[in-house]
Amino acid sequence: MLIGSFGQAIADDDSEHPPVIMSLLADASHLEEDGKLDSYWTAANLYCNAARMGSTEAQYRLGMLYAYGKGVPQNRDY
Repeated sequence: MLIGSFGQAIADDDSEHPPVIMSLLADASHLEEDGKLDSYWTAANLYCNAARMGSTEAQYRLGMLYAYGKGVPQNRDY
């Protein structure tokens, strides 16, 4: 199981996500740990790609980046 910078677990069960999505989630999670603005922006792009492939985990993580304004404009209109 992978843990992102917000402390949420990312499931790493291959039956839940195809390998390409798992790779995107893992790469984005590692970028979040870097803590640099450019890293958050790249992580947001990776989460967006995984979300377009149907990953609800990526949708959630992208939403968290927007909620906290990490690498993307802050948006708490929910």
